[in-house]
Amino acid sequence: MTHYQFQNKIWRRAHHTGFATLEIILALSIIISALATVLLVSSGNQNILADSSTEHVALLVAEQLLHTTRADASTDFKLLVATSSTTSTFTTAVSENTDDFFVTRATATVSWKNILGQSRHVSLTSILADTDSAESGETCEPDPDGDWSHPHVVNSTTDVANLIGDSTSTYTITDINAYKQHLYITANADTKTKPTFFIFNITDPTHPTLQTKIDTATTSQIGPAALAIASSSTHSFAYIASASSFAKGQLQIIDLATSTPYVMTTYKIDPTVVATAGVGNSIFYSHGLIYLGLTGTTNPEFHIIDVHDPLHPQLLGSYFIGSAINAISVVGAYAYIVHPKNTSFDEQLTILNVSDPTHPFRIGGFSSPSGIGGNGKHIYTVAHTIYLGKTASNISGNADTIPEFYTLDTTQPSSLTTIGSFPLTTTGESIDRILVRNSLLYLLTNKELLIKKISPDTPWTATPFAILALPGVGSITEPSMDCEGNYVYVGSNNTADKGYLSVIESQ
Repeated sequence: MTHYQFQNKIWRRAHHTGFATLEIILALSIIISALATVLLVSSGNQNILADSSTEHVALLVAEQLLHTTRADASTDFKLLVATSSTTSTFTTAVSENTDDFFVTRATATVSWKNILGQSRHVSLTSILADTDSAESGETCEPDPDGDWSHPHVVNSTTDVANLIGDSTSTYTITDINAYKQHLYITANADTKTKPTFFIFNITDPTHPTLQTKIDTATTSQIGPAALAIASSSTHSFAYIASASSFAKGQLQIIDLATSTPYVMTTYKIDPTVVATAGVGNSIFYSHGLIYLGLTGTTNPEFHIIDVHDPLHPQLLGSYFIGSAINAISVVGAYAYIVHPKNTSFDEQLTILNVSDPTHPFRIGGFSSPSGIGGNGKHIYTVAHTIYLGKTASNISGNADTIPEFYTLDTTQPSSLTTIGSFPLTTTGESIDRILVRNSLLYLLTNKELLIKKISPDTPWTATPFAILALPGVGSITEPSMDCEGNYVYVGSNNTADKGYLSVIESQ
């Protein structure tokens, strides 16, 4: 073998060996890459499985949130408010978007981070309809928006006489009701020939404009005392507790569905009863029935009237309280009646079972220390909770510690539980109207509008959140209040009986 042949053989062997080594390296690379891919796929599958498992649990949590929300709305639509909470696993939230006054889109969202730190979430939505409020005229948003620690009047505190185009007269506001972009106001006029029922358009909530005024055919300067609005798919009615005359009747029904609303019915409780039976003072509507409270004390003051046929109301049942009835609220089978302390049971709140409207009967009541005054004045109900307002316990002298405000648990209506209470700090200050919106308590007194923060467990420890002076401050007589959307409407009167309308919003 020549030297050249030997070198060539060595080169071929080396070249072949190099290719073999390269092949081995390439093979190992492929194997390693494949193993890495398998590991990554395996890890990814684990992540996917983990995400899938967590998402399944999150969906169950969202379903439970919506179930609770639907249950709350079924109990009382006022309980339907936005909520949020965070645990070690999930952040949950329930939001609500109002499609119209009586339909809400509730969305439950559950959020979390997976094992890679990536954000994940699931959402479920349910449409909820408030059929009770659609019928009985409750259009206030239960969840307040904005900063209510700085409320302000947005309509320059308007004299209602100017609003109705009669600035030379005096109108005393007796009640107001905001319903579906209309504001209904009842008033006493300085002469008996003046109108006493007014309808304002509040499409622009801050600028009420007069739409209609009606003469309720009173026989004196005193007109309607209280107002309820009800609506169906075909008709809308205003129900008025009339204080004008016993002879005229204590209930008036106004047809609102016509182009020119008018008094279609004036109803007298019992034509044979003497005038001491009293005149209309308070009213509540529910499912075709009117619950009417009168002022008299010698005959039954509480009456249940069937108004399914508004042209022919029918008295179903009555009950003797022993004092004038200042406010009524009906929840399910129970009527909560607020009045001055009576002699029968020495109480300011009487609870009647009205499941059979032809035979209402008492099942319980509530009494508080009264001082010199201390009459039951107003009531607001949310599910199984009553918010009760009273007149000042002492009408003169130094302020005392007797509460004017109580929160009561009605889970057992025959045996109320006091959750808490607090007194007002000004002598002679009475609670005339109450409004509750989630965590905010609106107290309209005979001196001012108080807004307090409350919590479901300790509302009695609430401290003043905001104080808003109103026309007639220090001497407001029989103020009234209602809410639509996020706006609060207040009617107040000064000592000269001049009525003012204040439209109030948050900061």
